[in-house]
Amino acid sequence: MPALAACLLVAGCQTLGLDRDDRMTVSTRIDGLRLPARPWATTREVISMLGLEEACSSSGPICADAILDASDPMRPGVRLIAAADVLFLHGRAATGDARTQALTRCGILTHRYLFGPNLPGRFGPLDARSQMALRLHNACTSGLVQDVVDRPQAIAWRVDERRFPRSAVERLELAAALRPKGLRTRQIKDGIGAPAVAFGRTEEAVGAFPAQPFALPVTVQLVVDAEGNASLLATDASREASVATVFGDIPLARDLSAAYASAAIAFEEELDMWRLLRGAPDGDGEPQIRLLAPIDYHKDVVLLVHGFASSPMTWANMVNELLGDPRISDRYQFWLARYPTGLPFLVNRQGLARTITDFRERGRLSPYHPQPPMVIVGHSMGGVLTRLLVTESGTALWDAAFTVPPDALQADAADIEAARGLFMFEPLEGVDDVVLIAAPHRGSLMAEGMMARLVRRFIGGPRDVLDYLVRMTLGHPGQVQPEVRDNYLAGGPDSLATLSPAQPVSRAASELPTAPGVGVHSIIGILDPEDAARGDGVVSLQSASWPDGAEYRVRGGHDLQTLPETITVLKRILLARLPVSQPTPQPATAE
Repeated sequence: MPALAACLLVAGCQTLGLDRDDRMTVSTRIDGLRLPARPWATTREVISMLGLEEACSSSGPICADAILDASDPMRPGVRLIAAADVLFLHGRAATGDARTQALTRCGILTHRYLFGPNLPGRFGPLDARSQMALRLHNACTSGLVQDVVDRPQAIAWRVDERRFPRSAVERLELAAALRPKGLRTRQIKDGIGAPAVAFGRTEEAVGAFPAQPFALPVTVQLVVDAEGNASLLATDASREASVATVFGDIPLARDLSAAYASAAIAFEEELDMWRLLRGAPDGDGEPQIRLLAPIDYHKDVVLLVHGFASSPMTWANMVNELLGDPRISDRYQFWLARYPTGLPFLVNRQGLARTITDFRERGRLSPYHPQPPMVIVGHSMGGVLTRLLVTESGTALWDAAFTVPPDALQADAADIEAARGLFMFEPLEGVDDVVLIAAPHRGSLMAEGMMARLVRRFIGGPRDVLDYLVRMTLGHPGQVQPEVRDNYLAGGPDSLATLSPAQPVSRAASELPTAPGVGVHSIIGILDPEDAARGDGVVSLQSASWPDGAEYRVRGGHDLQTLPETITVLKRILLARLPVSQPTPQPATAE
């Protein structure tokens, strides 16, 4: 009940699930279509023309050898595809090494058809056999990935070491075997290769990015070396790429939704909304950043900051649908912020600023490597935090809390310094734009209502994070503004209290301007066009409006971040930041 109340009050809830298909379904389905359980008509025609019905009645490998070795003027390209078809069917029905050997031979034959020069009997890309070659190649590659899932040593496989270390990847899993539940769309691109998810765990912290599980989108290619040996290569699929074949460049197949759903579910299981509301993540109260792909310093960063009583799961459909547009996925990387939503927003602003700065500095390639520009998107209370991250406080917040300036304050030096860090701050560097979605800049009356009082009973309090305010108020109460004195003596406000329009420090924060040069985009919900002043039903139009930047009004309630209209607006904002000329997809290595 409390979590439901919190969900209804401010944040909005979204859940994801993940089902897995059985092995047989995966091994027979390519590009969303089920492959036939018998040889293609063209394969049966080849067998008949070569008079190999008897040889092909017992064993798939024997049949394939007979097709390839028959003394007949039939062109090699035609033979290759027929033999590959027979080997695929044999491998699909076989088990163990026999399955792997058949699928490997199938992959090598189709690889020669797609990549090898000077092959008589190979026609254009629209020829039926050319289409069969691509489908069989993908099917045999997918079957080999499935073998690696079942038996990791079945066939040699490696990853693109430029993007993530092989030692960190624990297993591969076919994206076709994963069926996300809770996403409106599935972002798939057909092409060559087998879309998969690389699961693993980083063992060393990078800034505030701790050792954690990951699920990354990859495309698995079957590559053949000069000696004719086949292996699997998993490459990062977060950016569109293509390979050069005899038919021209063919895009690599990819499935971003399976990886994103897997990653989001892992994050949610590790630290869900309820735990974020009850207390601090991992015991130390510091916000964290989660990644959906390896850091790419050639892409701008979009940092997503969720709201009160929420978690990164709230961005599920937004991120999934944005990643489906290659103009976005090729130029942007998405980082997810997590923070304990029960703490006051100034505490979380301070923690987020420290986390972002530390993460970016420690994760940079070198001290001389420029940091990519950052866009911060915040929903609800996350929108308030986002705005404060690009704000210079001056003395406004300090004056709302204390009656004397820092230099005149009588208290322990460490306590004064802690208070100065909380109430006085500079804007975060490297942020070009902020997008504020349903942000209660001037608070929400619902933070003072009956539901808020119910939820407040279950919020994890600030504990000792504001104990210095208690000591300063006890020691010299006259130095603390009367409006906040009792609250500080009680240990400080919780997050809901700081969303109240009557909270003095919050009132002062609502008047602080954003830093010059930062683009501000406000997305505001209008629940009832006949009563626009009501806003989204939680945050009024007056509270959500910001005097600077652009304003976009969307028909809907407080869960704006889940709506297709909001996602469309955010896509326009992100695309408008990009140069007019877009880069061509990066080529991938086909060995």
